[in-house]
Amino acid sequence: MTHAAFGSFWPPMHQREVLAAGGGTLTDTLHLVWAAITGVFFMLIVGFGAAALGKRFRVYSIATMVIVLASGAVTGTYASQVQADLPTPGVGVWERISIATFMAWMVVLATALLRAPHAAATPVRSHFIRVLLWRPGAAGCSHWRLRGF
Repeated sequence: MTHAAFGSFWPPMHQREVLAAGGGTLTDTLHLVWAAITGVFFMLIVGFGAAALGKRFRVYSIATMVIVLASGAVTGTYASQVQADLPTPGVGVWERISIATFMAWMVVLATALLRAPHAAATPVRSHFIRVLLWRPGAAGCSHWRLRGF
């Protein structure tokens, strides 16, 4: 939740032309600080997720961390070119690889949690499923079926 709240206040960064002309401001510096802090949050999130589930997910999480760190490192090598308003072919691809890898990890985490055998046995989830499936039948009879179907 802290990661989501922190990400809601992401400071904007000026366009390259402004930076090259020396027009950078505090928001440009804060943009980089936010990126670093978000990276730390990401590693914590993935680390806790890796510890919570089985070996296969742990290996997948470590691979995710390696890909994100590698693509982040490659992206970081372009910083001086962005500052000087020079061409940076491929930097957007490396940024998107990092972002897509994290998003894919979240999908796999959600799927793993939904498929975990202990998740179905929790009282909160069982109650939610009962509420979701409960639908009074005709003439006061009651039966279980998915709402709306």
